[in-house]
Amino acid sequence: MLRFIKRNKVILLFLLFILLYSITFMIFFIKDDKNLFEKQNIKNDEICTNYINSSIEEKQKLEGNYSYDLNELCDLVINKEVKSGSFYIYYNYFIINNHIFTNFILTIIFTIFPVIYILIKDYKNVNIKTYLQRKSYKSYIFNMFKKSYIILFLIAFILLIYMLTAGIVSNFNFNSSVDLILYNLETSNSLLEDKSIILYLLSIFLSLGIYINMALIITRKEKRVLPSMIKTFISILILFSFVFIIIGLGYMQSIFNISAENFNIIELFYSGIDNYNAFLITKIVCYMVTLIISICVYKNKEKFILFCEE
Repeated sequence: MLRFIKRNKVILLFLLFILLYSITFMIFFIKDDKNLFEKQNIKNDEICTNYINSSIEEKQKLEGNYSYDLNELCDLVINKEVKSGSFYIYYNYFIINNHIFTNFILTIIFTIFPVIYILIKDYKNVNIKTYLQRKSYKSYIFNMFKKSYIILFLIAFILLIYMLTAGIVSNFNFNSSVDLILYNLETSNSLLEDKSIILYLLSIFLSLGIYINMALIITRKEKRVLPSMIKTFISILILFSFVFIIIGLGYMQSIFNISAENFNIIELFYSGIDNYNAFLITKIVCYMVTLIISICVYKNKEKFILFCEE
């Protein structure tokens, strides 16, 4: 175990940093702001009790004091007993404030770095020669791809922590109606109420999978970490530009009136998306194309072994 940690200390420290970074501000938010929602619920009860018991003239005056619809709010608070501080507002906050997810530059860097580092370290050590003494070349390539996709488990773990924490802290309140009125919350920015959780996660992992495939393609010809990261990043931007500008803006939006945002392969979630089929199909196609290319570039066993030995 200690030997494994010593050999992989750079990657382990990197992954630990991502995990701690992702969890830290979540803890501070829960500690500092949970009481705000509880106070807001008490305030809502007082406002709505006063509003319900007021005359028509008094109601009109009260409505002018608030930027939201008091009648709509109080119907939820009094009649349906809906509370502020839903699962969605907590989960949205965790996602929006984690720049690894919302800043596409950081998303790409934090995804491709461990992939590139692990692959290049393996190439430089020429581990393929030892591996081929025991197993087949196809097995080596499959194992290499498997190691490259390990980063997805960390992302999935972070998302699961966010979901569980948001559920527990909100007392599993999945009705965001009050939050939508009070905070103009757009649940579509991160987790849709009317969409399958499977499609939601698929959208995220398809984008990350595209980044990983591009890293696999680039590292086949480049054994230096920094140049590999730069080339991979540029390649991802070129692919994004082609899909978004040429296909999205130049073709689908101008001819079929389908918003180009639906062809944004960098968008992890559903922000600005109005055609979910086009959004997911685009990601699936790009993922499959990059996956096929990444497999093809490793087909030649002899050339790849020579590349590792250089």
